[in-house]
Amino acid sequence: MNSEPNSFDTRAFSLLRRVKDLSATEFVCLLDFIAVEFQQFLRAIEPINNEALEKMLDSVLEAINIKMGQIIQAEHTTIFLVDYDNKQLWARTVQENAYRPVEIRIPITVGIPGHVASTGQSLNISDISTHHLFSPELEKQMGYRIKNILCMPVIGSKNQIVAVMQLVNKAGNTPFDQEDEQQFSNFAESIGITLESCQSFYVAARNQRGITNLTGATEKLGVLPSSDATFFTEWKAPLPTLTDAEKVRLEHLKQRYLYYADSGAITKGTVNLIVLSPLLETLGFFDPPYQVRSEKYIQFEIEDGDTQLDGLIDALVVRDAIWLIVIESKRYGFSVQQAIGQTLAYMLRAPISPVFALITTGEDYLFIKLDRDLAQYALSDKFTLSTASGNELYSVAQILKRLVGT
Repeated sequence: MNSEPNSFDTRAFSLLRRVKDLSATEFVCLLDFIAVEFQQFLRAIEPINNEALEKMLDSVLEAINIKMGQIIQAEHTTIFLVDYDNKQLWARTVQENAYRPVEIRIPITVGIPGHVASTGQSLNISDISTHHLFSPELEKQMGYRIKNILCMPVIGSKNQIVAVMQLVNKAGNTPFDQEDEQQFSNFAESIGITLESCQSFYVAARNQRGITNLTGATEKLGVLPSSDATFFTEWKAPLPTLTDAEKVRLEHLKQRYLYYADSGAITKGTVNLIVLSPLLETLGFFDPPYQVRSEKYIQFEIEDGDTQLDGLIDALVVRDAIWLIVIESKRYGFSVQQAIGQTLAYMLRAPISPVFALITTGEDYLFIKLDRDLAQYALSDKFTLSTASGNELYSVAQILKRLVGT
């Protein structure tokens, strides 16, 4: 398959133009063919033009939306892919007056799609306005009013939910019925295998692009990742102990964050207020002999494929020993890895070496060590609040204690 961008753009356009005219049998054959092609792409990920292929992938998702909307006669159709690593559902939708696809990310437990993804149970709701799972915030993100909805899980080849298909507003102002559910089930297996391949490709393509972007940024800064396993051991055991009072407070902070996240209330400026500042207060870092100063508060934009993501980076410094980098955005989906380059740029200005940093989105936490004299850096494991059991904020607090010198 030709990997030139224009070739993929042409094929994507052709796919969208032709899908409406396909019969049901032809549509199933197309899905099977797409799944095989993406598996071939995964085997040859390095030489592929990832940006062009992501455009093609967007077109595949849109083609499935178009055809299923046509078959079931739904005004709007959206595929939410399941991101198990980040405990999220995400979709790319084309909205009115938007010149590029808009990426939507929500916690895997939020709203009707979240319920379907979490339980595997389909939902057919004739009047959405009075349903207890209805999320006005998600409706706002979707960009249209929802009257009735059919939301069904999509199962992959490993019997795992890979996506949720949301069909909204049945034509003729009537609710969806059992015949619509049966119509979807006729295509569910082929759609599941195709979306499983799509999800695998997205992960592989974005991981490769992230590595490429980070490599470019670190080369400009003149620093390289350390290959020495003993370079950054400060984040590993044995670590300082936590008091019972600190543990109680950390449990409260985790539950507070999850409460805000589940209700879709994480916005610019929220993470510092509800998590990071209370964490520093819990560890006593605002009081003598420590001092916290605000170093930088900048607005940023990140190109993620065809989607423009924007947010704020707030940099705090404790005792010149550790930089605390908070990524805050009105959208879910920012990764702590996306701020590594900017964080290293901050750390290079520190008056001491080595110097440490913590990058957080509120949900995820990543530590960095930089030795300016060696021009090397290393990363810790990623800690997250999205784990069902335990509280990884304990480890974050213990590492902070060690790095700050308590």
